Amino acid sequence: MATVKKTPEKKGKFPVDAEKIQRISRRFKGINHERLLRTREAIGERQRAFIDLLPLLFHTNHTLLPGYQSDDTINGIPLYTPDKNSIQVAKKIARGFKYNNKLKNSYDILAIYLMGSSGTIAYTKKSDFDVWICINADIDPGQRKELQRKADDIEEWATTLRLETHFFIMSDEEFRRGELSALSEDSSGTAQYHLLLDEFYRTGLLIAGNPPIWQMIPAEYEEQYEEYKQELIEKRLIELDEFVDFGDLGAFPVGEFFGAALWQLHKGIDSPHKAVLKIMLMETYANAYPKVDLLSLSYKKAVYEGEIDINRLDPYVLMEEKTEQYLKEQGDHDRVELARRCFYYKVDRQLSKTTLNKTWQHKAIKKIAGQWGWGASQFVILDQRSSWKIQQVIEERNSMISSLTQSYQLLSAFAREHADELTIGPEEINLLGRRLYSAFERKAGKIEIVNPSAEIDLSEERLSIHEIQHKSHDGWALYQGYVPSIADSIMSPLKRTRNLLEILAWCYFNRVLNPKATMVSLKPDDCTMDTHELQAIIDGLEHLFPKAKIPPIDMENLARPAHLYKNGIFINVGLDPMHSFTKKGVVLISDRTDSLNFGSRYENLALTFEQVLVTSWQEVLAVKYESYHALARCICDSFSRYPTTEDNIPCTPSCYSFSSKRGNDIAKRVTLLFKEIIKSYYQEDKKPQARYIYQAGKIYYILQPENNLLQYTHSGSFNALLEHLSKPQEVFSPIIIDRYILQDTPLPKIFALNQADHTQVFYQLIKDYAQVYILDEKGSLFHQKIPFHDHSSLLGQLYRFLSNINNRRSFLNQLDSNPPPITEPGFYQVSVNTKNKINVKVQKFNHKRLSKNFLDIQVISDAQDDGQTSFTLYCNKKEFSNIEHGDQLFNSVAQYVLGLRSGGQPYPIHITDIDISNTALAKESKTPLQTVHYLNYKKRIENMLNQALNKL
Repeated sequence: MATVKKTPEKKGKFPVDAEKIQRISRRFKGINHERLLRTREAIGERQRAFIDLLPLLFHTNHTLLPGYQSDDTINGIPLYTPDKNSIQVAKKIARGFKYNNKLKNSYDILAIYLMGSSGTIAYTKKSDFDVWICINADIDPGQRKELQRKADDIEEWATTLRLETHFFIMSDEEFRRGELSALSEDSSGTAQYHLLLDEFYRTGLLIAGNPPIWQMIPAEYEEQYEEYKQELIEKRLIELDEFVDFGDLGAFPVGEFFGAALWQLHKGIDSPHKAVLKIMLMETYANAYPKVDLLSLSYKKAVYEGEIDINRLDPYVLMEEKTEQYLKEQGDHDRVELARRCFYYKVDRQLSKTTLNKTWQHKAIKKIAGQWGWGASQFVILDQRSSWKIQQVIEERNSMISSLTQSYQLLSAFAREHADELTIGPEEINLLGRRLYSAFERKAGKIEIVNPSAEIDLSEERLSIHEIQHKSHDGWALYQGYVPSIADSIMSPLKRTRNLLEILAWCYFNRVLNPKATMVSLKPDDCTMDTHELQAIIDGLEHLFPKAKIPPIDMENLARPAHLYKNGIFINVGLDPMHSFTKKGVVLISDRTDSLNFGSRYENLALTFEQVLVTSWQEVLAVKYESYHALARCICDSFSRYPTTEDNIPCTPSCYSFSSKRGNDIAKRVTLLFKEIIKSYYQEDKKPQARYIYQAGKIYYILQPENNLLQYTHSGSFNALLEHLSKPQEVFSPIIIDRYILQDTPLPKIFALNQADHTQVFYQLIKDYAQVYILDEKGSLFHQKIPFHDHSSLLGQLYRFLSNINNRRSFLNQLDSNPPPITEPGFYQVSVNTKNKINVKVQKFNHKRLSKNFLDIQVISDAQDDGQTSFTLYCNKKEFSNIEHGDQLFNSVAQYVLGLRSGGQPYPIHITDIDISNTALAKESKTPLQTVHYLNYKKRIENMLNQALNKL
């Protein structure tokens, strides 16, 4: 401990009394010493080695001692000399260790402190050690990193002693400048600078090195901290280099309350009892603003007034007393009792049990509880908390959430009054806001976790689940024990839900249901679920989420949108998809075994989907999908957190189905579908703008990103599917076909050859017709059935048309800064061999051999002011228009063409070029012109021309 020097007094601004300063210094030193003794007494012999050795590890570098990095690692602590006990502990670890008592002129490590509950009434064997290593601000980054590595290694060594420790490398100078570490699980970042300092000054326990100069400044001069300090230095009553200086608490910024409230609510999600007291304390501070009487100042004032009883000065006792006084003044007796319970839980000394070796904490809390008027019955109830039943836990949880919410609302209102003075950064507000939202926000399907720390055994020996079948409110009800009938029950249900899986998930994640020990009864006996399937679902939950553990949340996950940690899908819960056929005596016999298109009737056997999801924000959700498009909605919702343009790969769901003999096949089929979708959109060689087609029953579903998130549309027939696939696309959108469908069509082979910025023509000859499929530069599919005369006629007219369109597109693309390449159209012939295997091969086509006598027919299309479309057709440069021929336009053209043919042969007329005005196009599509627009126009006008031709 630093010494206070006695020198002749000089006149100054403040009534500085050298002898009083010496007395104050001795008092703080004595309080620190007693708390250190209590810290050692509270831990086991092995853990004491940590306390004894801690300062020595940073005072010297020795190759065999924990944390050693190099001989050059900064070391040495002022005012510290290891005692015999510390040296003996060091020798047990490093034989031959000798302490070199070498004095230094200056020290880079200024002090080591324990922060928090050490040596207080709140310390238990479950408590961890937060260690502040105070250093000079001017050490270089390399030295600081090496010191951090040393601290990290000492943390690991402490775990071998069954001690959880956290080291924080701190600089008092940087702290005064407000340079705090970023927000993390262990650091509140900028959320509560002054409140952290307040906690340090009242709980910080000096292990070795310099004490805080703050102790030398009387509480009444806190706002004149710097002036008072300077006078002490100028009068040579203290030496500045024998203290650490983290600054004053005089000007407490009002804006910090809101950030601190958010931070404590964040911590309160996992440790609610501790957080309730702390956030109530901030509410107390805010209520007293602007005359905020911080606990650390109350503590310092008491020491200056002569208080040395460390039970009375205990920081946690002071916190409880201050919050209780505030709540009493507010007339909030319910929260007074809650604050007392939280304090009692924090101390964790069970007064209902008789123990021979009662600790000082045991005696202290008994005295405090006696002042509250608590008796034996109260102690019994609270001490049995670890075996409370679910109703008690829910009531206590609701009470704490209500209190936390009330505090948050009051502090939020307080912060809004002083919005310009907020000290917490906007990014940190966003992160903490997300944390609170994920923990407390109620929404459909969200499983409320009432026992997050699992410190209470809520498991029941027996549960009863009743199916409720009613016209207006079908659902399920959960009861404790065996309840044969709802009508006979004298108790209210623990839980009501619309879906069975939601009840099971709630039971499982809150550990009300122990998969190995809890007996579950299903009622009534003829309900839609049987015990075999129920147990299988429970086993599935246990397999998915072992021991009902939810992964810990971290700030990195909060900094980005929530994604799925795990996704379990239970298919056809309580529903046998084969039941209706079995009941009618119908047997589905076919070599078609695809569960989504089963048998000759193409039956979809995957009808309902119930998901249990755990997100990276620690949310647990239970969602059900039923009705006609259940699978499509389940798929799109499962990927709703995953934009196809990002690199975040979704987890593959674990699928289960236990309600029928084909359940395993159904689950495998749905799992495979999800895997193929993930592969298509998110993994290597992904196609983020693709369309994925699968079939369920007789319905085709088309998945396609919209605003980078998967959406679905559906088509009720193959022709409707072809129509849908012909729609223009904003960007190149390749088509991926599920491996189980359309295998008897050429589409899978065709789409596998699709290339961006290419026009590809595929044709299959069937009797006197050609089935023509054309993929344009953006992947839109055009289909047409054309009478076949010969290859030259079929391919020649398509080549002429596509070449003219390409020329027009090339001209229009010259306006773009980075135009796509224009390529020659490719031709492929589709054939089917004797084994019904579909083949596609490149069809060589020499366009130079096209007949020069081929008739050129060009169409010009425009939209009129009255909304009608006008056409002008040029046949061998002869013009035909609506103006001249009116409604007989196409008849006139057909008659003209027929007259040009030798023998008047009525084979089909083909258009070789189309020019569509922007006005006409606007009527058809909002997307830019692409080849499929022209092809659809061509098909439509050719149909009108050929209908007219056939009438002649």
